[in-house]
Amino acid sequence: MPPSLTVNNVPYQDVSGSPTAMAPKWAGAVGARYEMAVGGSYKFGINANARYSGKYLASGFTNPLSKVGSYVVLDAGVKVGSDDDRRLPPLVAGQHL
Repeated sequence: MPPSLTVNNVPYQDVSGSPTAMAPKWAGAVGARYEMAVGGSYKFGINANARYSGKYLASGFTNPLSKVGSYVVLDAGVKVGSDDDRRLPPLVAGQHL
């Protein structure tokens, strides 16, 4: 842990070289969606998304106990609605698998 200092009688902690809080080294997202017409004026759709975050510190004070491990969040959905989305609002099911 970096040493604590006092600058102008104000506590100061030198965090040079320490990991930046809430900033994983790697993060990314990818998604896909497909829609098709069914039964004349209706449509059916599916979608899936994945989001990845590498490990990071949740505390801005370089506290090693605030470490959050890497994780993946998966979302998926099914949608049925009118082909113009005006006559029948889409009915959607599924999130955060």
